Amino acid sequence: MQNDMLVFSASILQDYLDCARRFELRYIIKQAWPAVQVEPIMEYEQHIQRGRLFHHFANQFFSGIPQDAILKNISDKKQQEWFMCLVDFSKTFSSNKHFSELRLFAPLERHKIIAIYDLIMQTSAEKIIIFDWKTAMNRPKSRYIFDKPQSLVYPYVLRKNYEALFPGIQQKPHITMIYWYPEFPNDTLRLDYSDERHVETVPLLKDQLNAINKNIEDNHFPLTNNKAKCKYCPYRSLCDRGVFAGELKDLDQIVPAEEEIEINFLDLPALDLRI
Repeated sequence: MQNDMLVFSASILQDYLDCARRFELRYIIKQAWPAVQVEPIMEYEQHIQRGRLFHHFANQFFSGIPQDAILKNISDKKQQEWFMCLVDFSKTFSSNKHFSELRLFAPLERHKIIAIYDLIMQTSAEKIIIFDWKTAMNRPKSRYIFDKPQSLVYPYVLRKNYEALFPGIQQKPHITMIYWYPEFPNDTLRLDYSDERHVETVPLLKDQLNAINKNIEDNHFPLTNNKAKCKYCPYRSLCDRGVFAGELKDLDQIVPAEEEIEINFLDLPALDLRI
């Protein structure tokens, strides 16, 4: 693979930070390895499917489909509870203009970064909020979420695209990212993306991309030293890091639906609004 053709997402960067070897297997070699990721598998798959459906119903709701019409298609009790919590949550803010399930690209160094947004909303003349739906059954600590690549990538990419999305904005907007958990509807995680944080974010992302480039050039992808991460990796048996999957109850966070989308590094359409 030529490293000048890569497109990165938050989940790809997270995989690299978790384990360079996993990054190599998943995105460079594209190694198929059908191992169970979490036990009990049926409960895990049920939760993943519930998360996918929640994102689908949320997109319908913010696309203007009446909530009663959406509710008619929701048979799962938990899903109904989550959806009604979303409806109530939506009443706490007003929108000048919004975009649901939007994919954007932004350049960085020789590469592109992709972000897939659950909801982007302009709430006033100079304020934009990124909403990200998290369907985990456990709410992580704020620091755990804010240190992840998603908290860098999503505001950065929006910062590079806001003029095309909201052409009426006359100056740099105040961008806020809100992580909202339907299981904990009154306990949101809020990240303000200030000019100072943007200045900090750019070199952090560049450092991550440069590290990946160096690994690719050297063909060096070491295994993580944190073997606890291997419990939830499908490649653990391939790497002689165990056979049995980790337990669902101990998992910090269920991977949300948008983070499961497989990115084709070499065949992505040019959807960047600025390029």
